Amino acid sequence: MDEQIYNDDCSFPSNVCNELMSTDGILESHRSFSEEGYQRRVQSIRSGECYYSCDVHHKSCREKADTTRRLLIHNGERPCVCDLSDKSVSQQSNLKLHHSVRSGERPYSCDLCHKPFTTKVCLMRHLRIHSGERPYVCDVCNQSFSTQSNLKKHHRIHSGERPYVCEVCNKSFSQQINLKTHQRKQWRMSVLM
Repeated sequence: MDEQIYNDDCSFPSNVCNELMSTDGILESHRSFSEEGYQRRVQSIRSGECYYSCDVHHKSCREKADTTRRLLIHNGERPCVCDLSDKSVSQQSNLKLHHSVRSGERPYSCDLCHKPFTTKVCLMRHLRIHSGERPYVCDVCNQSFSTQSNLKKHHRIHSGERPYVCEVCNKSFSQQINLKTHQRKQWRMSVLM
């Protein structure tokens, strides 16, 4: 499995332009641009221009590979298939992750509590528990969170969004765990009746 080192602080600097990258893989990709392509990309980043656009929702991308990835997702195409479970995914990197999860392989572990993880990204996210780092801040109430997904869940308090709906009684919830708790209670009540 290819190891990709991840850093939330974007501390992988390019030795050509000093732009900071969040992973060593992105840095390597950044370095692989030809001088002409590199100059065009730097100019597009500085000007805010983007050369590629997703045909579905017209989101702009700087890399053609990003539009290809987005198109696979929008079309529901999943060309990468696991030969053990028949699970299909849109990208080879997702298939590698699936294989490591399926095999139970957890090559990364926390030096502080020894909890194992399947990816370096998961380990880095876990380390925030020990450090107390909470880099994701709500722009409404300034409450901070250790993960972006927790911030997204929190935003539903302010927006009133309740995307999880019970199919039995149509009651809606802002978090999936609350819907599941509700469904368990309903199931228990129906068994008792």
